[in-house]
Amino acid sequence: MSQSQPEQLHRSLWLSLYAAAALAFTAFYRSSTVEYTWANLESLTDFSAHTPYQYRILVPALARIAHEWLGISPPAFIWSMTAATALGLLIAFRAYLATFMPSQAASFAASWILYPLLWNQSPMSTWRFFYPSDLPAVLLFTLGLLTLARERHRAFLGIFALACLNRETSALLSVAFLATGWGHRPSRELLRGLLLQIVIWGAIKLALGAAFAHNDGTPYDFMGTRNLALFAGLLQGHPPLGVLTACGLIWLPIPWTWRFQPDFLRRVMWVGLPFLGGMALVGNLDELRIYGELAPVLTAPAVYGVWARFTSSEVRPENGKPPPLSPD
Repeated sequence: MSQSQPEQLHRSLWLSLYAAAALAFTAFYRSSTVEYTWANLESLTDFSAHTPYQYRILVPALARIAHEWLGISPPAFIWSMTAATALGLLIAFRAYLATFMPSQAASFAASWILYPLLWNQSPMSTWRFFYPSDLPAVLLFTLGLLTLARERHRAFLGIFALACLNRETSALLSVAFLATGWGHRPSRELLRGLLLQIVIWGAIKLALGAAFAHNDGTPYDFMGTRNLALFAGLLQGHPPLGVLTACGLIWLPIPWTWRFQPDFLRRVMWVGLPFLGGMALVGNLDELRIYGELAPVLTAPAVYGVWARFTSSEVRPENGKPPPLSPD
């Protein structure tokens, strides 16, 4: 269907605003972070970084190809890709929101996806390291949710495979797949899809483990004891404010607007439980960058709920599915 001139103008305007926002976000991101000594851009792209950081191979491999084939320096490529990823995230999140709300409202609300990411790079975070895999993880997770919401399951598997090459937290997409499909898809189909994802995730992890078996580092760092000490501060009057305010409290509108929430957005929030449980064991909970995948999980119901509440709208999916897509 051909677009009218006002529709084309609307899209061009928002694309320009998104591009400006992506550049501003990247500038802030670059100025507020530092490279981690054992996983800096040079070591990541020559494949000598410590594990598990080197396992997050997607962006470093692309940077190395760009350097060897096109002569582009790895830092220049990675920061350019970071800006492109931020733009892609705004576009993808807008498309995700448009699955549940009108196109114009989604265009406006999509910019909120940057708020929790900016917060997580604020002084509230104990460390603010730059890893090339962080922002692509948010984009790929958002694309995964989009393909699930629109029931494009083959596309979901492709996104899932790319996410596995980018970061091991891609396993959370399987949680979203299970949570949103439970009771809405045949059990055998759901189990088959889940087993296929386990095979993909496991095969990629085994291949990366073998490829970088001689790198320094460990497969995972156990952080359970340190994280327990963080929360022990509650008893001493020193609460871990960074952890308690992760993602900038973007979730605050959700309880207030719970009855307006589509079933899909409610189900996706089940991702939070295994995420927090896993990160309590292998992540620094006060290093707020690790909460990236929760940004789309929490921001979508937050902005949808506020929109539905103030427009007196209650768009309920039928049979647990999102409302029909608009022609655009």
